[in-house]
Amino acid sequence: MLLCLRCGAQEHTFSVMTYNVKRYAVIDRDNDGDVDDPKPETERLAIRDLLLKERPDILTVQEMGGPQIFTRFCDELRLAGLDYPYVELLDRGRFEMNLAILSRFPLASVIHHTNEWYSIGDAKVPVARGFLDVDIQVTPTFRVRLVAAHLKSKVYSSLGQTEMRRNEARLLNKIVR
Repeated sequence: MLLCLRCGAQEHTFSVMTYNVKRYAVIDRDNDGDVDDPKPETERLAIRDLLLKERPDILTVQEMGGPQIFTRFCDELRLAGLDYPYVELLDRGRFEMNLAILSRFPLASVIHHTNEWYSIGDAKVPVARGFLDVDIQVTPTFRVRLVAAHLKSKVYSSLGQTEMRRNEARLLNKIVR
């Protein structure tokens, strides 16, 4: 999914983009049982080229790998001419489906919502990917709040993947309000 917005009055315009980088991590891509396959170079370059074309001021990404992969991602963008001095990774540890925010503007506050739970019947279910909640100081007098999310996938679950997404969306709604 790709979403790009231009916000604000003309003299204070800034852009926000969200993009699912689709498992930008070292994983077992060739099904040989070894977790040793990085995201293919053609896919990495396509993402980089898209971001260079759009040049968003604020970028959120979904399905980012762990800290080392995220650092490499930021370094590759910087070397290509797209520098984000303010970054935050919501690293879920055992998951390679992390959330990240990259910004040209300072991050005034950061909250990692990682302990959110909901119920389906008798089951207590954690939000797998968390929510990344930041305030970004666009100008000295203007701050914008951004909450990044990546809801439960459509992959089958015995609890009902649609019901799981619906519950995660309800929790996200409570956070945003």
